[in-house]
Amino acid sequence: MSQFDKKIIRKNTNCTKYDFMQNYFGTNDLQPLWIADMDFATPKVIQKAMQKRLNYPIYAYTKPNKDFYKSIIKWMKTQHNYKINKEDILTSTSVVASLSACVEAFSNIGDEIIVQPPIYPPFFSVVTKNNRKLISNPLKKVNNKYYIDFKDLKSKISKKTKILLLCSPHNPSGRVWSKKELKKLVKICKKNNIIIVSDEIHADLVFDKKHTPIAKISKDAANRTITLNSCGKSFNLPGITMSYVIAQNKYLRDKLQNILVSRVLHETNIFINEIYTNAYSKKGKKWLNKLVKYLNKNKILTQKHFKNTKIKVVKTQATYLIFLDFNKFNLTHKQIKQKLISEAKVALNDGVSFGKDGYKHFRLNIAVNKKELKKALNKISDTFIST
Repeated sequence: MSQFDKKIIRKNTNCTKYDFMQNYFGTNDLQPLWIADMDFATPKVIQKAMQKRLNYPIYAYTKPNKDFYKSIIKWMKTQHNYKINKEDILTSTSVVASLSACVEAFSNIGDEIIVQPPIYPPFFSVVTKNNRKLISNPLKKVNNKYYIDFKDLKSKISKKTKILLLCSPHNPSGRVWSKKELKKLVKICKKNNIIIVSDEIHADLVFDKKHTPIAKISKDAANRTITLNSCGKSFNLPGITMSYVIAQNKYLRDKLQNILVSRVLHETNIFINEIYTNAYSKKGKKWLNKLVKYLNKNKILTQKHFKNTKIKVVKTQATYLIFLDFNKFNLTHKQIKQKLISEAKVALNDGVSFGKDGYKHFRLNIAVNKKELKKALNKISDTFIST
């Protein structure tokens, strides 16, 4: 039996996913397959390192040590063939905090910022809450797979467009952008002097292809890209706020660091060295490889389950999040949502939260043991089979 087949009781642990569904769905009596954390135990190598640190009874202010930086540099090189230096790395409390800081650092109030919906909801709020103008460049869906609409992108750019917020791999579609697509994106951004802020937190959770950091595409790409990352998603540590930024352009890096410091977002927690040096290690890599294989099997299971139904599974190449398309049903988005909650009794993320392009879509978290996933898939198909 795989370590990922083990069921871990998460109720009454004060976790948002299990204990606070009432706040989002009106009831806690649902099978939770929504918020993006996994029902799998964090690797033991990380647990042991954290426990060892806890045994020392003073929990003082902590700075990243040299091994922290070395682990990221080595990981980027071995995992993504991406060469970076220590001075390229900044620390931040979270990827979302970094997104917001980038908006402030590289644009002014009233400037335009491009997002590509359907997209992770904070991509919208970091723009609007900072009083910038949100420009939508919706992805195109062709044969149940998402693509960048470059023609639309070019038409939306103006002299006031300062930043493009990229999600790579993409959440919620699971799309892994090809080198060809990334090169085209860089070319457009260079021509229009646009900064690329790339959220690559799902970069290690890729199935069929290799993730390409957009900054490694070319010198031009590296010169205008801010890469945001964390080991939190890959190793199931979302409740411990800690992330890093890669910025190879010193001018941009210094501008961003000034904002991070002014917002006090650069401070780290006491576990940062233990977590990163052990996650980004041989043992961490071995665990991650097993995880990705398990998630891929869950992905295939989901695809097969809905293959001959009206529920369409968006073709995903990465992440443990699957976008389900209910457009074949003669129901409103609200009616579909209500059936999922009151009849199937499953909690999925509402597709509309990812933008209007998520209409009649719902995001399913497959990072659960196979038995629980089968249970959820059966409940969903049984609910809609006669609809």
